[in-house]
Amino acid sequence: SGTAALQTAEAAGAGTTSDGKPYSVDSVSLTGTATGAYNSKDVASATTVTFGGVSLTGTGNGNYTLTTLTQSAAITAKALTETGLTANNKIQDGGTSATLTGTAALQSAEAPGACNTSDGKPYTGDTVSVTGTPTGTFASSGVGTGIAVNITGLSLTGAQAGDYSLTQPTTTANIVNFSLSVAPSSLSLSRSTRNNPDIYQITLTPSSGATGSVTLACATVSPTGSNDLTCGEFSFPNSPISVGTTGQVDVTLSSSQTRTTYTITFEGTSGSVSNNATNVSLQVTF
Repeated sequence: SGTAALQTAEAAGAGTTSDGKPYSVDSVSLTGTATGAYNSKDVASATTVTFGGVSLTGTGNGNYTLTTLTQSAAITAKALTETGLTANNKIQDGGTSATLTGTAALQSAEAPGACNTSDGKPYTGDTVSVTGTPTGTFASSGVGTGIAVNITGLSLTGAQAGDYSLTQPTTTANIVNFSLSVAPSSLSLSRSTRNNPDIYQITLTPSSGATGSVTLACATVSPTGSNDLTCGEFSFPNSPISVGTTGQVDVTLSSSQTRTTYTITFEGTSGSVSNNATNVSLQVTF
């Protein structure tokens, strides 16, 4: 920055011959376009800038020589932006850990000098890449959409890694409740739909918009009586049930069962939800 110029002229016979000032009786000035070049392109070894591109002009320029100017300076590492990783939505589990998909990478390199120093891209000719195991962390643990996910665990490697810094990436994902929905047709079962003479199957379809799975357990059955269903009469051949898929719960009926309609409550006990965090009640007619 600035404009190249000579020091203020002094009267002939004044000053010293080594003070770098022209004499006022001479017509001399600078011409040309100033340039500057670092002694190295790398952050660690760049220490000085040497200026050039200008020369002396004027009727008195032959009485002088121009000393090349140098200046101490440093190069700041360019910040690079990671790309290629996304965070998965998850079922609320009270924690902030996030699972990631994709492969961490840098943006495509660009030619030196043909760029914006804040565009996050490396320069062609430099050997630099991303290394490490990425870890995702939600900014909050509660249910919500568009929650920030911070990604850590990545760093730069390569011969020119020292010329860059890595901006740790962020993305967003959702934390959702795990709810179970049951098609109306699966609530009313007849004896003709038995899996065998003693077992019915209730189809459970988890809600969409989440990833993960939950292991179900029977919490309560009502009404209760000496010949009614109990939680011990349930088995879970398709548990854990994953979001987006369908699981089945086997209901074993005794020959002395006296009622036809029950309300059965299931709860999530392990997997992607904590104990008792998820409950669904079904009214089932046999």
